[in-house]
This record gives sequence, C-alpha cells and structure tokens, in this order.
Amino acid sequence: MSNHKTNFLKTCFSQIARPTPIWLMRQAGRYMKEYQAVRQKVKFLELCHNPQLCAEVTLTAREKLAVDAAIIFADILLIINTLGIEVVFKEPGGPSILTPVRNIDQINNFKEADVLNDLSYVFEAIKLAKSGLPIDIPLIGFAGAPFTLFCYLVEGGSSNNYNLAKQLLLSNDEFSHKLLNLLTQITITYLQAQIDAGADAIQLFDSWIGILSYHSFQNIVLPYLQKIRNAFDRNIPFIYFGQGASHLYPLIKSIDATVNSIDWRMEIMPAWNTLGYDKAIQGNLDPAILLSNYDTIKAEVIHILNQVNNRPGFIFNLGHGILPQTPFENAKYLVDLVHDLTS
Repeated sequence: MSNHKTNFLKTCFSQIARPTPIWLMRQAGRYMKEYQAVRQKVKFLELCHNPQLCAEVTLTAREKLAVDAAIIFADILLIINTLGIEVVFKEPGGPSILTPVRNIDQINNFKEADVLNDLSYVFEAIKLAKSGLPIDIPLIGFAGAPFTLFCYLVEGGSSNNYNLAKQLLLSNDEFSHKLLNLLTQITITYLQAQIDAGADAIQLFDSWIGILSYHSFQNIVLPYLQKIRNAFDRNIPFIYFGQGASHLYPLIKSIDATVNSIDWRMEIMPAWNTLGYDKAIQGNLDPAILLSNYDTIKAEVIHILNQVNNRPGFIFNLGHGILPQTPFENAKYLVDLVHDLTS
C-alpha cells in the first residue's frame, strides 16, 4: 500500500491536499509516441498479456505527464477470457466477440472461471509497475462493471445503441440475472487480486450504464454494483465511473463509492451536490478540449477549479478517456496547469 499521505489518496478520502491531484483516464495510450513505439512491435493483446510491457507503458505515461497516480495498463474485456470466451481486437476498430452470448445454455457452458491463474499476467504487471513507481505515487487497478461487460457479451462488441443488450436485460430475467451475477462474482475476485498484487485504489468503469432508464438501473443493475462495492475494505479507495449517467446520480449515490468519477455532460457542482459532498469527486474536463489550444484548455480548467473553489475531495480528470489524436503537449500542459493553479 502506498502512503495514505499522498495527494491522490488523501483526496479520495476528502482530506485537504495541495496541489489538486490529477491523472487522466487512458493516460497510457495511442497519443504518446512511446506507446506507439511499443505497439509497432506487438499487437494490442500481446501487449496486454506481457507484464513487463504493461508495466513499462504504465510507468512511462505517469513519468512523462507527471500525474499524481498511475493506472495499470489493461483492458476491461480481458476478464471475459476467464469464461472461455475469445475477444479479438481488430486494428483499426474495437473489440469483437466472435460468439455473442444470447441464451442461458451458453452461460451454463462457460468454462469455470479461474481468475487468479487466467489473469495472472495482470497481477504480475501490477507488481512490476508498483515496484517501479515513486513511493508517493499510487497505482490504480480497474475492471469493467457487470452491465458494461454484459453489453459487450450480448452485442458481440461495440454498438451504437445496445438495443439487443437492453432487450435481453428487460425481457429475460433468468438470463440477465444469471449473467450479471456471474460477472459480479468474477469482478470481485479480479479486483481483490489486483489489490493483493499492490493496487492502492480501484476504479469500476461502467461505460454503457447511461443507456438505462432510472427504473431499469434501480431494479436490475444497482444491486450488483452495491454487492461489488460491499466486497471491499473501506480503506481502499473505490472509484465508480458511470458514463452518460447523470440521470442516475441519485441512485449511484447509494453505491457508496469513495470517489464518484463523472463525465462532462453535467457541471461539477450540481453533480457533486446530487452524489453527496461527503464523497470525493473526480472529473470532468471534456477530452475534446485537449484537441484545442492552451488558451481554451486554461479557460476550461479555471472554470472547473472556480466551481470547486478549493473544496476538499476533488481529483482533476477528464470526463472520459483521452482521445487518441490528442497532442501530447496539450495533455502535459493540462497537468502542469492544474498543479500550478492549485499549489
């Protein structure tokens, strides 16, 4: 465990920390020439399965940006390999699951998940990255949330609207609960193993939760998120990120995450007010701002910092992952600016 006195960890628990901590979702990625150099040698999945390279890209991004936390390089879909399901990453293009899961027989025929062995390369990468980080920089582990994994499994990859996933969720209770329950169990095991390997905090990415209505989220999905949350020691920061989910914030509050990570679709103070000022908040610069120029970036950063007004418990981040076409200099300028303005 890294020192609880680090700015990032103090802020997770709503303690006063200066300067404001900042890290960026997808900070190790395609916008960095160092990452592109690694990727010229290996395909995406080869990189994910190589602990040394995963640790390297994790550490390089942290060091080059001078952010206040590292996040392990991995992919949220690696976990479904533990069920015997193959994921293919097309280049270019997103992930593809060659046999989508759409009936109960398929679930019954999943292989018995052995998370600790099947994903041992992730835990090894965490150990290596942790050993390479400065003592005052924590390492974040992560997983995809059950409903987001459910969407990928049913659709067979990304989708514009996830209508097939919603249709099954809302019309086939037996299928939905069996799959969500299984995904919940393996996610708990996976995140705990990341903590055991040295992760100082964990983030749950719920990329597609925003497609659900208030009622569907409340009745079907929320109990699984609460179950995951309740599986972990309250001394480990637990960050929940629901994309496009501002209509669900009154319910997301009941997950009782240590930190609520929010996107750019809602101003930060109304979001914080709904989610509860007793919890830390992370966000919420629109990643597209980093495609602009220093003046625009500065104006947006000042806008966010003025709203927050030095309230403890604010972690600066983007409202989603950094875009691949982002100039590295703009990302670095953002990090330096936040530190300069809040120190």
